[in-house]
Amino acid sequence: MHPRVDPTGIEVAIAVRTRARSSPSRPIAQIRSGIVRGSLWLPTQIVEEPDLRGHGDSDAPEQRYTMQLLADDVAWMCSQLGIERPVVVGHSLGGLVGLELAAGHGQQVRAVTLVDSILLVPCVRAGFVRELVAALRSADASRALREYYSTFFGPHDDPARMAWILDEIIRTPAHVTSSILEDSVQSWDDADALARCEVPLLYLDASTPNADLARATKLQPQLAVGRTIGSGHFSPCEVPEQINAMLERFLAVGLEQKIDDHSAERRRCR
Repeated sequence: MHPRVDPTGIEVAIAVRTRARSSPSRPIAQIRSGIVRGSLWLPTQIVEEPDLRGHGDSDAPEQRYTMQLLADDVAWMCSQLGIERPVVVGHSLGGLVGLELAAGHGQQVRAVTLVDSILLVPCVRAGFVRELVAALRSADASRALREYYSTFFGPHDDPARMAWILDEIIRTPAHVTSSILEDSVQSWDDADALARCEVPLLYLDASTPNADLARATKLQPQLAVGRTIGSGHFSPCEVPEQINAMLERFLAVGLEQKIDDHSAERRRCR
């Protein structure tokens, strides 16, 4: 556990797990939301795995949870552990935190991969999220979470794994989930964060309606897109071999090419 006093004066302990070391020149950080466990993908590549504030084994103080605050925690963690410009991999919420990290701390990030993160969804979602937030602040919070996340599975998802994931989801305190959801529709601008990114980006779609990828590629032409087959939102659990293959290709070819393209563009602008 790594204790931190954040900019608001709140002390919080961030849980971090260290796994197999990759090349020191290409550190990788997997942002854990507390739902998808670290052993599910990149077993030979992950360097550090922080549990987001309010998730997993990290502290969950009663406070406002914003995307910027979560990204600042990850930036602080990288600084504390001496992780220089990691490739950040995040599933769902973890991908959005990685995006905000790249937008606000671009000098500390080499690239970001978002795995089926909810991105640039229609405005009608705001009303639904407000209703969900209200339910999460009621006595039926656990039921509301289960019902919401039950819609994220595909027809090929393993039933036993589905049950396990839903059990894991309700471990996250309702005040944390409700605050993050509220921030996502009231304060955080995902389009602005995407447009401000200057590092290579990869989005791994799971054939869900979770992202407007046509709009995303207009805002960020450098965005690379991959797609898994035969899974729902929790693709790292169901088809980790597909996730691994696309990540490894991105690291080996796409990442280097995009870094070269960014460097050439910066030279032209000087």
